[in-house]
Amino acid sequence: MKFYVSAKWHFKDRVREIQEMIKLKGHEIAENWTTRAFERNYDKFERSGEFSERELDAILDSDVFIHLSDGGGKGKYVDLGIALGGNKLQGKPGRIYVLGTKTNESQHYFNSAIRRRKTIEDVFEDLRI
Repeated sequence: MKFYVSAKWHFKDRVREIQEMIKLKGHEIAENWTTRAFERNYDKFERSGEFSERELDAILDSDVFIHLSDGGGKGKYVDLGIALGGNKLQGKPGRIYVLGTKTNESQHYFNSAIRRRKTIEDVFEDLRI
């Protein structure tokens, strides 16, 4: 399966840990934004636009989307919206998880397409991987 993990930039190290756990289970990461997220100079419009397109495609191509709920942020909510829209319109990503301790802070976290879990191990258990 292909996974996309979305979070606030501040949690990039946690995202990398989760991605490694996913890979150790034999699955693929659709896009690893943590390797280039340091390029947050949005004045470089061409690169920012390219990154946006790559991430949008990766989210819509993923089988499992994981949204880390803790820590606020901006882009991760755009990612979640893309995942919800993709799920509704094309059935992909097929599984959407909101992960963390703050899984009740948005009405969208209660969408029928979303599964709220506390830990990545809970996600793995749910997926039976």
